[in-house]
Amino acid sequence: SANDVFLLHDTYGFPIELTREIARERGFTIDEDSFEKLMEEQRERARAATKLGAAKLTGETTLRATGTVEGGETPFLGYETLAVETTVVSLAVDDSEAESASEGEAVEVILRETPFYGEAGGQVGDTGEILGPHGRVQVEDTRLAEQLIVHRGRVIEGRIAVNDAVLAQVDEAHRLDIMRNHTATHLLHAALRQVLGGRVRQAGSLVAPDRLRFDFTHIEAIKPEELTEIQRIVNEKIRADLPVTTRVSSFDAAM
Repeated sequence: SANDVFLLHDTYGFPIELTREIARERGFTIDEDSFEKLMEEQRERARAATKLGAAKLTGETTLRATGTVEGGETPFLGYETLAVETTVVSLAVDDSEAESASEGEAVEVILRETPFYGEAGGQVGDTGEILGPHGRVQVEDTRLAEQLIVHRGRVIEGRIAVNDAVLAQVDEAHRLDIMRNHTATHLLHAALRQVLGGRVRQAGSLVAPDRLRFDFTHIEAIKPEELTEIQRIVNEKIRADLPVTTRVSSFDAAM
C-alpha cells in the first residue's frame, strides 16, 4: 500500500525507486498518487515546523525584519566575498526585539545583506564578526529563519544598534574547513556510486569544519573490500589536488 511505501521512504530512508523496482519484479504496482499525497502532507508538516522554529529562533524580530529587508529575504553574498559593508536592520536580545545591545549581551542580528551562510542542507553556519562604529559582535552561529539570515552571537565590545553601518566579516579559516569537507562529501558520494552502483542514494549529511557525515541508502551492508576501495578512490582524488569551481544555476539546469 501507499502507507507501507511511505513508511519505508520516510522512516527508514528506503528510496521509492528501489521499492518500485522490487515491486515490479514481483508483479506488483505502487499506488503512486496516494504516495505523493502522503509526501505532500509530510512536506506541509515540515514547512509548518520550520515556521514555528523560525518564530522561536528570533521572536518578534523576524516580523520586523521581514518588512525591513527587501522582499523579506536576506541577500546572501558569501559566494563572492567574505566581508560586506552593510546595515543592521533588526536586533533581538533575550528573544525580544531591541533597538540596541550592549557588551556581554547575547544577541541575534539581521543585516540588510550578508556574506554569512546560514545553516542549511546539513552544512553548519558561518562564524565571524560584525564590526560597528561603537562596538563588535562575535558571531558564534548563523541560522535561517524562513528567508532571513540570523547571526547569533554576543556583543564583546561596546554596543550595537539598529541602523548601524557595520562590516560583516566571515571567519575565513572556519569557512575554508567547511568547504573542504563539503567537497569531500561529493567525492565520497561519487566513490560510493562508482563502487556500489547507481542505487546508492544520499539520505542526509553533516558538514562541519572538523568532520563530515554522509548518510546513504543501499540494499546491503558494505563489504570490507568495498570500503577499502571507496577510501582509495576518495584519497586518490584528494591527492590529485583537482581544481574546484563554483557555478550558481537554477535548480532545473543543475539537474
